[in-house]
Amino acid sequence: MSGFGRFMSSWKAGDFFRQLATVVIGIVITFGGSSLIQRGAQKREARHLLEMVKIELEQNAGQARARKEWFEYLKNGARALRLYIDNPNAVPIDTLRKYINIQGSPLHPGTTNALEVLRSSDAIRSIKDQSFLVDLFGVYDLMVACDSNEMAYNDEKIRIQGMYDDSVERDMVEEVFEGTDIVRQFALMAASPHIARYLVETAQGGWISTLINQLETLESKLDEMAKTIDAEIN
Repeated sequence: MSGFGRFMSSWKAGDFFRQLATVVIGIVITFGGSSLIQRGAQKREARHLLEMVKIELEQNAGQARARKEWFEYLKNGARALRLYIDNPNAVPIDTLRKYINIQGSPLHPGTTNALEVLRSSDAIRSIKDQSFLVDLFGVYDLMVACDSNEMAYNDEKIRIQGMYDDSVERDMVEEVFEGTDIVRQFALMAASPHIARYLVETAQGGWISTLINQLETLESKLDEMAKTIDAEIN
């Protein structure tokens, strides 16, 4: 009997199925294990990215708080100074020192860098709670809307300040922004009907009050979302 014949005579069907099962199990373990490892890696990456988002949310909340306080300063300053528009020399010097900077227009929009990294990462698939993601994106959308409203206000304020040229000599305009005599500065500001109108409208609320309320809500939402993330990853 040939060697092949002897092999065939000693072969049993059970041996074949055992060997086949071993191969199949090996394949399943290999690919199944790789999938588990990949999912585990995605979860770790998602955790890391959420930590970055949490930090960004906290920073944005601090910015929203600072901006809210700035607009409260503007509103209070306008209320104080509008009383002296017709008699700028009568304004108390302490009031002038406190509020003379209301012509400034700082804008510090929130950042979305960490969110964009999370959004573009495959790791976001490991976050199964879709309602959490909806809430997270919603908070950032609210921030962008607040930034847009604030930018529109500042653009209008800058436009009004540019109207100084219609009512005051150019060298006097420069003195408003560069001079050190704050009584003189306020007198020049009050000489512009456009600035006077701005002070009255700001003091009465309207746009300013809306911005303050929006930023207060935004600060609360950002803080709340940061705490939610912290509870999830710790």
